[in-house]
Amino acid sequence: MSINKNTSNVNTKDKIIKTAARLFSQRSYYGVSMDKIAFEVGVSKSTLYYYFESKEQLLKTVLNTSCTRLKEKLSEVVYDSKDPIDFIFSIVRMIVDYGIANPEIKLLTSLGITGQDEFPVTKFIVELRTELLIFIRELLGSVSLFKKWTFKVLSVVSMNILSFALNPFIQDLQDSDEITEKFSSMLSKSIESN
Repeated sequence: MSINKNTSNVNTKDKIIKTAARLFSQRSYYGVSMDKIAFEVGVSKSTLYYYFESKEQLLKTVLNTSCTRLKEKLSEVVYDSKDPIDFIFSIVRMIVDYGIANPEIKLLTSLGITGQDEFPVTKFIVELRTELLIFIRELLGSVSLFKKWTFKVLSVVSMNILSFALNPFIQDLQDSDEITEKFSSMLSKSIESN
């Protein structure tokens, strides 16, 4: 009996997370209420608060989960890529594909830009975005060609990759492969000239 209850709790919590991710990506964090999330999931508001004490905690869970999965996928790129241009293309392609399949990750580039760092949610977004940028910078630094780059150059390239790949307009493009290839090629040419 307790196994079914635990399974039901996990399913409900997972459904809340997935629904919140979808709603946050469609309407932004500030455009979604806990009432709306509860309604969409088909649970009472008290059930929602049983799993998450606040909308902020729910957003943190959504984004932490999404960022962890993205980092895992990006780590796989390191092992599959052989040359630097392929490596950059693979990173950009992975982030673009991930952003299309998991649009909530794009909250990292849409929140926290307004300078309202005094809000806890904004502060969290900025910290998580910084953590992801550091991860990408370290991935780039692990490739022999990029090891000679300065910290500043790696940081700028990482920031450009992330801001391009999570650009909200990318998902609307018909041929994101072509766009990704052009961006990677342009970035690689500027890398080779340095």
